[in-house]
Amino acid sequence: MVPGIGRARLDLLLTAFGSAEEVLRADQQELEGVPSISRAAATAIRDAAPDTGERIQDKAEKLGASVLVPTDSSFPPMLREIPDAPTLLFALGRPELLEGDAVGIVGSRSHTRYGKGACRLLSAAAAQAGLVVVSGMAR
Repeated sequence: MVPGIGRARLDLLLTAFGSAEEVLRADQQELEGVPSISRAAATAIRDAAPDTGERIQDKAEKLGASVLVPTDSSFPPMLREIPDAPTLLFALGRPELLEGDAVGIVGSRSHTRYGKGACRLLSAAAAQAGLVVVSGMAR
């Protein structure tokens, strides 16, 4: 949730500081001392609200969703193995199902009415066939 900090930089920061909390406690100079962390990225981290994670968790819980990180037991094991695994997953429903067979639904942020309908039909058919439907949830 910090501009300029993606998975690769987050991994560097977590390795350097041990936890997200410690990253947020670090001062500008400590942050800039981490390879690949520019002055702008360090400033963005320093400007990040310390309760961002808690706010995300609270919002997800109000929606009945879970927020999963790679260290959670419910995080899909196969997804942990890819080179650029997501930092967070938002799961609606039963996260334990993520261990089973799944189908990914990838679409467009600006979908057409036809695309929306096709997605609904395909995802419903996949779910009825016993597959877990995975979506990037762009919108």
